[in-house]
Amino acid sequence: MNFEFSIRGSPSEELRRIRTEAAKSDIVFVGDASEGTFAGGTAALGFSIRGIYGISGNKMLVTILDKPIDGSWTQVKTMLKNFIER
Repeated sequence: MNFEFSIRGSPSEELRRIRTEAAKSDIVFVGDASEGTFAGGTAALGFSIRGIYGISGNKMLVTILDKPIDGSWTQVKTMLKNFIER
């Protein structure tokens, strides 16, 4: 499943902020300001995820590669939106 999010500011500054926010839920973003991977999650979230991302201009495209069967796509999108579009 793919999601597209808007980012503000420079991609490198935004990625730094996203990494900090995601780390609070034990999700680790690895890569640079154009592409990379992410994985993790906590019991507080109720599930973990794994995926890839790409940044172009003020858009971040996220592709989810793995999520628990009982986790809804709405939950995943909302969680990512909280990290990325904050």
